[in-house]
Amino acid sequence: MSELKDGSVLRVAGHEYLVRIASSTGRRATARVRGAQISVRVPSTAEPHLRRTMLSELEAKLRSMLAGGPPTETGVQPLQFADGDTVEILGRRYVVAVEQGHAGSSSGRREDRTLRVSLAAGLTAVERVEHISNLVRRLVSSEALPGVTMRVAELNERHFGVPVRRVMLRDQYSRWGSCSASGTISLNFRLLMAPPGVLDSVIIHELAHLKHMNHSPEFWALVRQAMPDYDAARNWLRANAARLGVPQPDEADG
Repeated sequence: MSELKDGSVLRVAGHEYLVRIASSTGRRATARVRGAQISVRVPSTAEPHLRRTMLSELEAKLRSMLAGGPPTETGVQPLQFADGDTVEILGRRYVVAVEQGHAGSSSGRREDRTLRVSLAAGLTAVERVEHISNLVRRLVSSEALPGVTMRVAELNERHFGVPVRRVMLRDQYSRWGSCSASGTISLNFRLLMAPPGVLDSVIIHELAHLKHMNHSPEFWALVRQAMPDYDAARNWLRANAARLGVPQPDEADG
């Protein structure tokens, strides 16, 4: 019987974690650790026996993950951009150009290979950094999304043939990608700064989940059939996670 209950305390390696459980529209149970709290999401459609199985599997994964103590994000910083920075997106190099505007809101636009940001008047130093980084992220995502969507369609047609309703680029700090039962694939925009094969590996991972919403042997066989060198791409992600501003994953999927 799992000890994961809403409001309960999970004790691992001398540390205590408050457990909060909520329903989700997905098909997998997930658990995310933030400080001394574990947020668990369980599919609302799961039958009681399946719910118990999911929670038991998550508890085992959490105990293994937390055996060495609470996860840490030490040394990991959100991606920041400044005037004159060069950003390489899917092999294309862009320059960030920041100018002081006089409007009440900041704005951004792409001019060929320049990502131009116009800052609102009266911003503090901290707000300037936030506005520049957010606008560059939006410009980069908008520029890259059509190509990424096309790549998802190519890999899907070649290997999977599953219905994909939508592709999204999002700024996520603890996962590289996710998918929903309705066919929406979400990818971390930071993958745009990784080698193309690494982006492919995450796309393939999520497409395979649309056939198998688990990490069963059948799931991994499908992934490695589509991409025999999948492990090399994943190793690159683990080695370069901090450089891309993403801590080593602290999320367990069930």
